[in-house]
This record gives sequence, C-alpha cells and structure tokens, in this order.
Amino acid sequence: MFAILACLIVVSGLPQVSEARDWKVEAEGQLGLEGRFFPDATGQARSSETWISPLLDFSLKNRQLRRWSLSTRVSGQYLVGDENKIWNQSGSPHYFEEQELALEYRIRRHRFRVGTSTLRWGILDLYDPLDQVNSRRFENPISSEKRGDPMLLWQYSKPGREVSANFEAFYIPRKKLSILPSEKSTWLPREVYVPNLSEAEFLLPRELVYQYLGHEELDGSLSHAYGARIVFRADSTETALQYDEGAGAFPNVRPEVSGTVVAVPPQSDRTQIQADPLIKLTEVYYRERHFGGSFTKSFATSLLRLQIARTERLYAGRDLARDRTDLTIGYEKSIGASTLLAQVYANLLRLDVKTSDSAESGNDLASMSSLFDRAFALGWRYPLGDSSSLLVGGLYAPGSQTDGWTAIGMSSLSLALTDSLTMDFGFNLMESGKRGPLSPFARNDGAQLKLTAIF
Repeated sequence: MFAILACLIVVSGLPQVSEARDWKVEAEGQLGLEGRFFPDATGQARSSETWISPLLDFSLKNRQLRRWSLSTRVSGQYLVGDENKIWNQSGSPHYFEEQELALEYRIRRHRFRVGTSTLRWGILDLYDPLDQVNSRRFENPISSEKRGDPMLLWQYSKPGREVSANFEAFYIPRKKLSILPSEKSTWLPREVYVPNLSEAEFLLPRELVYQYLGHEELDGSLSHAYGARIVFRADSTETALQYDEGAGAFPNVRPEVSGTVVAVPPQSDRTQIQADPLIKLTEVYYRERHFGGSFTKSFATSLLRLQIARTERLYAGRDLARDRTDLTIGYEKSIGASTLLAQVYANLLRLDVKTSDSAESGNDLASMSSLFDRAFALGWRYPLGDSSSLLVGGLYAPGSQTDGWTAIGMSSLSLALTDSLTMDFGFNLMESGKRGPLSPFARNDGAQLKLTAIF
C-alpha cells in the first residue's frame, strides 16, 4: 500500500519542501449533551441516560500538493455514570474512534483514497439492504451509526453531454466488528417468551442479565471485503448498479441459557426448570453478498425512487439467516414549504410465506430486517427557518399472520438557538402484536433532548 503511494509521489513530481503558508487547515468541532428517557424500562434496563458526544472534522491541504488531501473525522459517545471501563465493543455504551482518517490523491478523473472511510451506497432511508459496506454501532438500532473501516477506494468520473458516469470500487482487508447494544440497554430483551413443552415447564426469572462472551468468525468473513458500483446521471434521472461481498453489518447472535431442575414428576405434572437470569451472548459473523440496482427520477415538485436488492448468505451463513430480495418504492412530494415522504418495502421471497410462531417473532435485534418484509412508511418534513425543521413519521408492518404486526411512530424537532448552538427534541412510540418482529421491544417508547455546540 505504502509502496503504491510512494510511486505516485514520484510520478507526480511533488516538491520536497513546502513552506508553512502553503498549508491550509480546516477544522470544525461539535460537543453534544443528550438526555434519553425510557419510562417503561423494566429489569436492569436504564430508564434514563445522559450522553456526552464529541465530534471533530479536520482536513489538511497544501497549495503545492494540490492533488493530495488528508481528512479526519473523530466521533464518540460517553454514558455518564456508567462504570463500564471497556470502550468500542459490544456490551459497552462508550466509544471514541475515527470514522475517517484517509489520505486522498487526485489525478485527472481518478481519485485514490487509502485509510479509514465510510461509504454511502443505496438511496433509501430507515432500512437499505444496499448500504451494508461498513460495520455499525447499534446502541440505538433505529438510528445506527457507521464505523469507519480501513479500505482502499478508487473513484473514476466520466462527464458526458447528456449522461455522466461515476465508478467506484473498494477493498477492505479486515472489517471492524459491529458494536451491539450495551448490557443494560433497553434494546436487549427484558421479557422473553420461552415455550412450555409438553414434558417441561420453564420458570422465568424476574430480571434478565446479559453478558457478551465475544465473537466467532465463520469462513474468514471479516477479511477481504470488496465491491464496486457504477452510477449514471442525466438531467433528471440517476441509475445505479452495485455488488459487494463481506461480513454482514449485523451478526447472528447466539444466546446461551442455563437452568436448574426444581421439580420432577410425581411432585409436579411436568418437569419444572428454573431458568437462570444470566444470558450469555456470542456474536457469530458470516459472509454475505449484496447486489442490485436503483433508479431515481426527479419531477418539478416530486421525486420517485425505485430499488431492487438481493442479499445472499454464503457458506456457513446459509444455516443462520434467510436470503432476501427487497423491492422498495419511495416517493417525495413538495407541498408548499413542506415535503411529504412515503416508502413501501417488500421482501419478494416472503410475500406469500406463512411462518410459524417461532420464525415470525424474534427475541433479538436480528429480527429487525424481517420488519421490512412488508412495511409502509410515511413522513412529513416542515422547515422552520434556515436551520430549523420539524419531522413527523411512522412505519407500519402488518406481518403475515394474526398478532404479527408492528407500528413505530417518530417525531423530531430541530431548532437553531444561535449560530453555534442547536437543540433537538424527539420521541418514538412502539407497539407490536405478540408475534411481531419487535414484540420484545414494545416497551421501548422513549424521548430524547440534545444540545449541540458548534465551534
């Protein structure tokens, strides 16, 4: 890698000495203070949280080295009062790391980028099966955050009179692990359904305790991720095709539960097992590939989005998750100053499938993708000035059988108090049938209040 960069330096004939006045440094920072409230939290889940979240953007350029640039983005979150001393891994709420730390070289229509980066592929909000390149942090799965992965990135642009083309390809030698919710998060189930068998009855503890044991990697899934995408743009349309392969952003989670036999026949009708409160979790990473295409068409006051995406599990991953073929239609319409948003999601492989109770309902966040087997989302965005806005929306997933539905309502208000201080207020409401994909999280109604200082 470094040999390639050295050759590029020689070929471009860069000067060896550069004066201080030739350097240009750009920096912007943010510091956020956020409170989150979960009035219906049960067990050991936190009912209130206070977060400190710093962010720093930094870029470095030189007038004599115009083809080169260095960009950095560092972000983090710290949960006030939490005694966990571990950072940047599942089970801990704290993290601080670079999302970007990359050196870029530009020559003619080519861009070469080496270092930690994040990619935005796909065109959808909420759930996008084509935007799975980077590992993620799932402390709040409704708005997960991407982790920067070390990669080589090549971009090529070809302008045209009517249609321009942009091509990009990446290679990640080793992906980072995703970060799953912390051990006392409301996004770990606090009430689980354990079926009572004809020969045994499970007695559940009042509170559940979680512990992450680590991870397993199947088929070298975290190594050698790669992909490519081509985008064609015209006056009012954009068409994209892509393929990528590597470890999925969300691993399979294997729980380990133990218990003690407390009664056997003839003392009771069935064997009674007292389940232990400790549930041990192991993350299992497997390899998968994504490919598909998207089409966007803009009109005078509206925008139409279409996307078809195929997700296939590879090798040992075929035993852990189902393949998906997702079709999504999105529509945006400007109505005065406001914008109406609508999206329809459908997994074409699951439209006519009648699943059993155990397959339909989930007890962990791996069920999140099944929420979009059939779902409808509506939103309304209204600007309240140059830097303020109101967003109200919701999603409904009917499920494939009785009590398999899930409904989510969300709202956020962003206000610019001054040029350097903003306030964001939001809340989300969740309801679910007993067999809905997110039934274990039906009590995760919450509100958030955040102040952000920009400097």
